[in-house]
Amino acid sequence: MKTYCRFVSAVALLSLVACNSKQVECFPTKNGEDDFWGVVELNGKELLSNEFENRIVGINDGVLLTQDEYGMFQFYLAEKNPRPIGGEFVSAGDFCDGIAPVVKEGEWIKFIDKKGQIVFELKEIDNKQVDWISNFHFGIAIYRLEDDTYGLIDTKGKVLVKPQKESIHFCMTKTGIVKDGLLMVYYEDSYILINSKDFINGDKNKALNKFEYNKSEIYFFDHSEYYCTSTEKELQVVNKGKVLLTVPKDSKVQHIYDIMEEHLLFVSSDNKCGVMNIRGNVLIRPKYQLLGFMGKECLICSTNSKKFKVIDIDDEVINDEIPMLVGFLYLNDGISCFIEQGEETPKCYFVNEKGKSINKKTYCDIDFRPRNELTSDGILSNYFYPSKIIKQLNIRENGIGYISVDSPMSTFLEVSEKFGGEHEPEDYLYRKTMEFYDRVDDQHIEYVASFREVLAKYYEDYGASWTYCDLDHLIAQFYLDKELIQKGELIFNAIYEYYASKCTFKYKGTKNAIFRLKDSKDVILLYDKDENAIKFVFLTYEMPDEIVLNIDMMDL
Repeated sequence: MKTYCRFVSAVALLSLVACNSKQVECFPTKNGEDDFWGVVELNGKELLSNEFENRIVGINDGVLLTQDEYGMFQFYLAEKNPRPIGGEFVSAGDFCDGIAPVVKEGEWIKFIDKKGQIVFELKEIDNKQVDWISNFHFGIAIYRLEDDTYGLIDTKGKVLVKPQKESIHFCMTKTGIVKDGLLMVYYEDSYILINSKDFINGDKNKALNKFEYNKSEIYFFDHSEYYCTSTEKELQVVNKGKVLLTVPKDSKVQHIYDIMEEHLLFVSSDNKCGVMNIRGNVLIRPKYQLLGFMGKECLICSTNSKKFKVIDIDDEVINDEIPMLVGFLYLNDGISCFIEQGEETPKCYFVNEKGKSINKKTYCDIDFRPRNELTSDGILSNYFYPSKIIKQLNIRENGIGYISVDSPMSTFLEVSEKFGGEHEPEDYLYRKTMEFYDRVDDQHIEYVASFREVLAKYYEDYGASWTYCDLDHLIAQFYLDKELIQKGELIFNAIYEYYASKCTFKYKGTKNAIFRLKDSKDVILLYDKDENAIKFVFLTYEMPDEIVLNIDMMDL
């Protein structure tokens, strides 16, 4: 169980990452260290007790989401006798408006209803694979295609915004609450805040705010429609594009970290917390080390992290009999969670806005992890296009990626510089190979260019001119990481088919193949299961037949 030592850095409620502005009032709990997971309502009433061995990682729209030790997800209806929905998934999002995005092994993204039935599939848009989809929030979801373009769809699968190169993001608080109707759209040198309806209608000129990178930022709050913008010199409290308050950054105010109703919690330059109102009047001077909302008019505070009390907005004590806490989180409707450090395990319980326990129940664990810690608020497709790898690696008949068997020395020098090298031609005078590395879709690629002996012709001005070298052969290794480890054979076969359609002669062994291209150059293809790598060897000459016939014996 994570301990919380600062109130000003509120931890997200997993169950508050909802698909609408109404916050869910159920939380995953464990009564004892060896117990299974259950569900408790905000008022302390247990909906389920000691029910699930697997951790409950999401509760939304009347559906629980669990995850086992192998990372597999399973839905259950949140009722007294929970029923499973739709089988197991390698990835799953939250239910919203009766549907949820799911992915099974080796498949693309689909959406299911609460009966586990497929509502619609999301494999391609504009003939490009959908790589990622967010959860639905307020009736829309963000998709990302294989070429890193973004757009929006509705809960029927209808495309609302066609693919565009600018990335789109929901506006979220630090604790994972999605703000209704607001989107952030990121361009090359700036980003904008805009209502989703205006963005869908193509009215980008109606953006509420525009920001330049590294010069300003924007952040949102769980329990307020107001948001803050911050520059080097000032803070602004804004509502729907209208500035309500401007505060200079000085010794008195450095950061506004929470807002509820008309009251703002802020931090001074010496790390002390205080309260001001929306008109900028300081109600409680910055003197507390810890300060957080317990409700609209109540706050919990401490000057030394050892003694805690509940005060009102006028700094009058309401309850000074608060035990020493290691964590605190305001939930909703005047209900909070206190976390005491027990002798063996933490002691968690719910309290009202005055710090009084709302029932006699305590728990050893209440799961307050943000939902987006688990899935980054979206899920990835597990469907694999071998042709996509060929395209991304830029596999050609006589080379891969940046270089080919026909590349002159100047090309190698350009490539070397691209990958951080600062080499001169003479650096390769007595070298036989040159190596550089790249990543494609987070997959590691190693290129090894092997030269014939490089000959240099000297002129009177030493180093003024060098002859280009010819490649003897070029080797590239594509390492299979993560999910691609299980797809090595698919990739090997896809590349084999690619070259088989372009060659005059071919031979295929169990995990090796050779092709004679139309220009009488040969390509060797190897699938090394031990190293989890696909290897290519491009030759500038035709291989002897005896080597071709013994390709399965080759060790390159």
